[in-house]
Amino acid sequence: MFRDRARISINDFKCNNGVDYMVRNDDLVKGVAIGIGAALLVPVVITALVPVVKPIARSIFKAGLMVYEKGRERVEEMGEAVEDMVAEVEDELVESRESVDEDEDLVVSVAKDL
Repeated sequence: MFRDRARISINDFKCNNGVDYMVRNDDLVKGVAIGIGAALLVPVVITALVPVVKPIARSIFKAGLMVYEKGRERVEEMGEAVEDMVAEVEDELVESRESVDEDEDLVVSVAKDL
C-alpha cells in the first residue's frame, strides 16, 4: 500500500495539460524579479517626481485653505444674520406684550368706569 505511493513517476510532475511544474517556478522567478525591480525603481521615480508634484500639492493645499476661509466667513455672516433676526423677533415680542398690557389696562379702566 505505501510502496505504491513511494514510487514517483514523470507523470507526477505534469499538470493536466502536460506542462511541467518547472514552468510555474519560472513564473515565480519572474514575479520575484518584477517585485525587486519595482522596489528598486520606486525611490528613484519618487525622487524624480518630487519637483513636479510638490508645486501641484502646494496649489491644492492653497486652494483648500482659501475655500475653508471663505466658508468660515460665510458661516460667520449667517450667524450674524440669525442673531439679527432673533433680536428683531424678541423686539417684536416685547412690543406685542406691551400692547397687550396696554389693552388690558384699557379694558380694566373701561370696566371700572362702568
